[in-house]
Amino acid sequence: MRKVRPGTFVWVLAPALLLLTIPLFADSHVRIVRLSDVEGTVQVDRNLGLGFENAFLNLPITEGMKLRTESDGRAEIEFENGTTLRIAPLTEIHFDKLSLGTAGTRNSAVTLGTGMLYVDCDAAKQDDFSITFGQQTVKLNGPVHFRLGEDSHEAALSVFSGQVQIQGPSGEVVVSKNQTGHFDLTKPDQYQLVKKIEPSLFDDWDKTQLKYHDRYLKTAAYKNSSPYSYGLSDLNYYGYYVNVPGHGMVWQPRLAGADWDPFNCGRWVWYPAVGNVWVSCYPWGWMPFYYGAWNYDSAFGWYWDPAGAMQSWNYAPVVASSPPKFVIPRPPDRPVHVGGGSRNPVVVVNRRLVPLPGTHEKIVMRSGSAALGVPRGAIRNWNKVDAQAKRNGEVTATIRAAPMPVLPVGAGFQNLSGNNRTMRNPGLSAYRIPANRPSAPSFSGGSAGPRNSAVPVGRSTPSMPSSSQPARGTPAPAMPAPVMAAPAMSAPAMSSGRSSGSSAPAPARR
Repeated sequence: MRKVRPGTFVWVLAPALLLLTIPLFADSHVRIVRLSDVEGTVQVDRNLGLGFENAFLNLPITEGMKLRTESDGRAEIEFENGTTLRIAPLTEIHFDKLSLGTAGTRNSAVTLGTGMLYVDCDAAKQDDFSITFGQQTVKLNGPVHFRLGEDSHEAALSVFSGQVQIQGPSGEVVVSKNQTGHFDLTKPDQYQLVKKIEPSLFDDWDKTQLKYHDRYLKTAAYKNSSPYSYGLSDLNYYGYYVNVPGHGMVWQPRLAGADWDPFNCGRWVWYPAVGNVWVSCYPWGWMPFYYGAWNYDSAFGWYWDPAGAMQSWNYAPVVASSPPKFVIPRPPDRPVHVGGGSRNPVVVVNRRLVPLPGTHEKIVMRSGSAALGVPRGAIRNWNKVDAQAKRNGEVTATIRAAPMPVLPVGAGFQNLSGNNRTMRNPGLSAYRIPANRPSAPSFSGGSAGPRNSAVPVGRSTPSMPSSSQPARGTPAPAMPAPVMAAPAMSAPAMSSGRSSGSSAPAPARR
């Protein structure tokens, strides 16, 4: 077993270390949150002057970025404490602020440009988390689950659990459980409270994802003192913990065959101030590449050691031990220049990727795929699947999912010139079932209106194929051809400092 010294490529992290020298009285703008689900057409503006590009799973989201979905798209963003934002089709959100305060508080400010946003929040009281729509700002300081929709004329905020305080021109408005606040964006001081929630086309999708996180985050078998919970749901679903002598409880993905390694597929993505960041294509590929370290044992294969509390972030993966002659992907040698017509600073790495053939109803899972292309929650008996894959090399599973509602294309984005596109606002009525489309609410200046004006609408069970990651229940496509050559190296990239210990990550309360 060959040992690789963590810390060899200090230059990968050097720009980030400079940021940490900011005076203590200033906020540190180095927070990174996770794009945890990407389906259909989802695009991101990484604030590099390149406009909107196709988004992909596990992309780190930083301050100043924008995210939007087209008529067939949906996405989810996970924050460190497990707070999730889910955006429905034809939605655009802006990450105005993602910073760390001097006392360790997390400062997050998001703006809903248009469309529909679902929020499942468990923000700590000391954190500052706000969501802005029109001239109104929602302050999140405790557990709450709500839906927020906005178009050019009105906004509607419906609370499923908890309550929210909204600050705006009319003062503070409190919307409690099972209430909806309707806001006239043309007259910001006018609103109406309704004691009912109108169902939306995408409520079931939100509930399905909420149940997934509740099941695989809150009920995990192994616990430790990790302060982070983003990515843990996927770890607990797509993998398991095993006791390795000398390391304790460590993690392995499902369907990891003998010839599999963690770097079979991914991308190097360039960010200002930190350089190239590794982005894994695996559905569980967040924490194992940014915290702790990968190890290899001839008896167990590859496994991830969470390294205790996982306090430190690694901008590139850390490999503490590996097989003989193993090399991990190396970031581009040349600095990336952005703007001025230069190409996209994304480098694709594709090594022995195992495609997963299938249809909308069935998916073939092969040993060595490490669950690539497997939908969240689709497999209920992983032990049986693992056993069959080891015995036969592959196993076919049935995916039971109803079609996901798709909004009309004509209501979405409009091409202007090149990559500059603007959104044509579909209106809030697009998110309701057309057959029972209710009339727009009336508004009263700054006071609560009638509390019984909701129209019941039928629901549908969501599921949608993806063009940005292996589709849920569809064949997993091969990675695209590399934008730049990705040479190999025999030593790992820099760790930003690891804490000792070897306990498995635990679910944090959401």
